[in-house]
Amino acid sequence: PASWPRDAPDVRRLRLLALAGGSVLALLCALAVCLLHAGHHGNLDWNAALEMSLLSAGLTGTLALGAYAIGLRNLFIRQKSLEDDLRRRDAAYREQASYDELTGLPARTLLTDRVRLAIAEGARTDNQCAFMIVGMDHLKEVNDSLGHGAGDALLCEAAVRLQLQMRPFDTVARLGGDEFAVLLPGARGLDNAGLVAHKLIDALTAPYLLDGHEVIVSACIGIALYPDDA
Repeated sequence: PASWPRDAPDVRRLRLLALAGGSVLALLCALAVCLLHAGHHGNLDWNAALEMSLLSAGLTGTLALGAYAIGLRNLFIRQKSLEDDLRRRDAAYREQASYDELTGLPARTLLTDRVRLAIAEGARTDNQCAFMIVGMDHLKEVNDSLGHGAGDALLCEAAVRLQLQMRPFDTVARLGGDEFAVLLPGARGLDNAGLVAHKLIDALTAPYLLDGHEVIVSACIGIALYPDDA
């Protein structure tokens, strides 16, 4: 059998090209081809063996690198898609938690944040802020007599009426059911808050037209001042 000339230029070239193919497997395949060729023929035809080895190494390395690159690309795409989906879901959850689905008003989560900001601002500037709970009466009767669609329309119209009475930096929120909340930063005492409350009651108790029916409801409001009632 032929000896293996480890320092032959062709062998060094073969080794370098196989490694350049990017895979240890490619080098092993190339060496195996050379050995099998030598075993079958009793001697080593370097030109033929080298040609076969380089072809094997190049194809194997190229396929390995291509498969690896495609795998990385697909993994990146899946990871990016998953991250985008999680961000969309998180944004949807935050939006759902921050705003009332029916009226579009701020919900409890956003209201709580704004109350904290108003209290902090009031403590910093030594100003008061007023917080009101607004309850609407007879919503159940409207639902029972005209249906829940009419009740929802009543709540939406009430939300619009409340907002029309507010300053740009005031907050009207829906707590749920027939209850709303109103936050008045920089309120000037209980008398001023009381005047606002009367305006809100007048707005809420004006007649509503629901499915061709005129509906009149009543409302009540509770008021708390910060820091007086803290």
